[in-house]
Amino acid sequence: MLFCVQNLEYYMMEEAIEPNWIRFMSRLNNVNNIDDLLAEHWDFVDQCMKDCMFMNHDLIAIINKILASCIEFCDFMQRMQRYFLDAELTSMLSDDQPFDSDIQSTDGVDSKASENQSFEDNIKRLDAKFTSYLITLLTTISSLGQEESVEKLRNILYRENFNGFYSEKIERDQRGNDTVTSSISG
Repeated sequence: MLFCVQNLEYYMMEEAIEPNWIRFMSRLNNVNNIDDLLAEHWDFVDQCMKDCMFMNHDLIAIINKILASCIEFCDFMQRMQRYFLDAELTSMLSDDQPFDSDIQSTDGVDSKASENQSFEDNIKRLDAKFTSYLITLLTTISSLGQEESVEKLRNILYRENFNGFYSEKIERDQRGNDTVTSSISG
């Protein structure tokens, strides 16, 4: 998850905003009036929005889901850390007193997923959710056309899938779906 977020941040800062900023600053030398300045600024903002995927609603929705799943994972880990610290402190203070094992989320509402599942099950569930969103992002980027900003987006594809892990997962899933489809139709 951290690797994904760092790659998204790197892409937006170094490959989307920075080159556009350099081009914008060089074009300011040719500006003669406020209208030219506003036009150059508008071009800078527009290109940054395109390069950062803010103009493609599908991509930004997927990125939003990826980031939301990362936040959900962090919240879960913080709740578990408090839970384990409380359990450790309670056991250190007194082995006689029962420990209240209610797990509260950060907003004070019981987390039913955490309550009814083991730690490992929650981690697997959060990982599967994150992985499915990331695979959706990667397949969406790979299916886009040949526009200039899309070519830059392919760098995210290569960075996130540098070792082919997600490509293999997509192929396995497709083979699994083909097997299920052939067994249903056959």
